[in-house]
Amino acid sequence: MTGNPSTWRYAASGRPVFTDMEIEDEAYTFLHAYDKTLLTEPSFPPVAGFLEYLRKSYGVNVIVTDLGQRNGLVVVGKVVFSTNTICVSEDIIADQQAFASTVGHEIGHWVLHRHRPIRIEDRQLIEESDDNEITVLGPRRSNTKNRTTRDWMEHQAKVFSGALLMPVDAFRVAVVSAQKHLGVTRNLGRVRRDYQGSSERDLQSLIAILQQVYGLSKEAIRVRLLGTGIIQSSTKIGNILGDMLDRRFS
Repeated sequence: MTGNPSTWRYAASGRPVFTDMEIEDEAYTFLHAYDKTLLTEPSFPPVAGFLEYLRKSYGVNVIVTDLGQRNGLVVVGKVVFSTNTICVSEDIIADQQAFASTVGHEIGHWVLHRHRPIRIEDRQLIEESDDNEITVLGPRRSNTKNRTTRDWMEHQAKVFSGALLMPVDAFRVAVVSAQKHLGVTRNLGRVRRDYQGSSERDLQSLIAILQQVYGLSKEAIRVRLLGTGIIQSSTKIGNILGDMLDRRFS
């Protein structure tokens, strides 16, 4: 299903080293094996189907239970690598947005982080004693220079989740369709952002339509628009990834 872990690059801590583009590739491979139509046709992400697929094809145990808190933060998901188990908090089952994002995130950890033991500075994420990965609701570092092993793993799972729930080609189709619905006729598939009032209102209207398509939070969709380079800033640096994705998946 996924790329060959023996060919991946690894940091000294044991965590795999990926570019965001390589994580996109891993999510692409997962979706192609599950249902390749999801790669090109926008739809609600079938997260329950993903879990059932992992259960049937890879023997993954799926448990919905009370995961409690850790250090005062709500635990919403957990992967127990030693027993091949994905756990999801029962508190978010009724919350479609939270459930989808959490499942996508935990699948990301399962795909990317189960192949080698990983030593981390902060035992909040993986405890070597029981070989767990735990996801909690709390702040993450965005400065790459200061990221810990735990921060990098969370970033990787977050990127994977976005690519799994909103595959880039299908996402671009959804964006173009939404733009046409809003009366946009130029530069379809791109969003020019100059941080002026009208530009921000147009972006919010686009996000609202994409929420109807994917059933995900505003923040998840905004992050995906940025991560795919669909949102274009007034500088060239903000558009590099989008151009790379265009070339990679065209």
